[in-house]
Amino acid sequence: MELIETLRTFLENGEDWERKMTSIRGVTLLKLPQTKSRSASLAIEINPLNDKGTPMKKKGVMIMGAGELDAFREIFNNEKMDIL
Repeated sequence: MELIETLRTFLENGEDWERKMTSIRGVTLLKLPQTKSRSASLAIEINPLNDKGTPMKKKGVMIMGAGELDAFREIFNNEKMDIL
């Protein structure tokens, strides 16, 4: 229950586009601002870190829901990815 409260507090009190580190290396939470058609929300940004601890890319991959996460998992777990 503590995690849910932490996420709720970040959603309600965080600044638009604010990033919050997680306990997973290379994964941050990102607060997305409210738009005309969508209320403020949270997304996961995945951006692996190099040996020096800095992000490998300027912008990471943004995951906005469980469906997107499942789709990326399916792609990354496909054996053909190693060949490409």
